[in-house]
Amino acid sequence: GRDTPSSELRKRFLAEVRLLASIRHPNIIRTYQSGIFRGEPYFTMDLLRPLPLRLRERQIIALGLDLCKALDHLHSLSIIHRDIKPENILVSPDGHYVLADLGIVRIDSPSLSQFAHGADNHNLTIAGGKDHALGTPGYAAPEQLTGNNITPSTDIHALGVLFDTLFDHRPSFFWKLFIRRMTSTIPAFRYTEA
Repeated sequence: GRDTPSSELRKRFLAEVRLLASIRHPNIIRTYQSGIFRGEPYFTMDLLRPLPLRLRERQIIALGLDLCKALDHLHSLSIIHRDIKPENILVSPDGHYVLADLGIVRIDSPSLSQFAHGADNHNLTIAGGKDHALGTPGYAAPEQLTGNNITPSTDIHALGVLFDTLFDHRPSFFWKLFIRRMTSTIPAFRYTEA
């Protein structure tokens, strides 16, 4: 039979929970317990705060370092986040920044994909399918919006847009050069790793 939208969302949620449970990094959201309560899936996590609307430059630098560590770890596992934006960054009680929402990641590791989705499903994305054009307009890289050749530089692009947003689109000259390279429309011109 065909899956209903509700059952498909449940499968995606559970795949994300399994993936999160397999990743241990201080700058990536952690899960502790998951299950079904009154027919709805859930998971528990650390109590984290949303990203403040305004950050000083030193806070943006700290955020950048924490996110680069998180992305470097995800990329080493052959995972591309594909949805870096302010709403997906949380702040821990000790002031570190945590990357959240792995709901549309691309998984280029067949074994990790099988673990997240189950042995009978080999989707390369948590959202399903191989090359869905997913992401948040304004943050997503051009190749992401067209569903073409998603690589770690796709996340680098979104990180550059995030920096530009955090500087209220008025970064200093140094940051402007840095951001320009990160957000190049040509993936080969971007930095190759976080």
